[in-house]
Amino acid sequence: HSPPRQRTREGCHINYNSKEVQSYLAAINSVNETVNANAKRSTVDSTLSGLWKVFDAAVLELGSELCDSLSNKAIFEACVKQDTLKMTGRRMNDLEKKADAEVRKAEYESVLKSTILRLRGSYADVLLAAKEEIKSSLEKQAKEIESNQDKQISDLVRSYERRAA
Repeated sequence: HSPPRQRTREGCHINYNSKEVQSYLAAINSVNETVNANAKRSTVDSTLSGLWKVFDAAVLELGSELCDSLSNKAIFEACVKQDTLKMTGRRMNDLEKKADAEVRKAEYESVLKSTILRLRGSYADVLLAAKEEIKSSLEKQAKEIESNQDKQISDLVRSYERRAA
């Protein structure tokens, strides 16, 4: 199980070639492959797939709502900047205001996309680690049960051999 990743910002754009982003994408792809597998799945896989689908849908929906809000924030800030400049005697025309709002919106969206990717990747890492821990635990329990059954069978065989002798 890997340590939690640190939140980093490398400018306003997601660097898809960075090791951190690549590991997030790999974890997300791995979980998506598990979720979309057509083969008969175990209860553990089905449960973890359900958790992923709910989490992923919630994060993407919240991301969409936040994107709309950030767009409104960018427009509002551009209007405030235009009014502030107007009070100081400088002018900002509507085209400049629109351009300023678009730059702010793009920056906000980029940071939001990076954050959503980080959240989805971290959650996917957690699900994959949980799956491996559960699988390992089930395998250990199965070995213990098999060992106990082998011991009981050996005890029964010895008991019958003593009776037969």
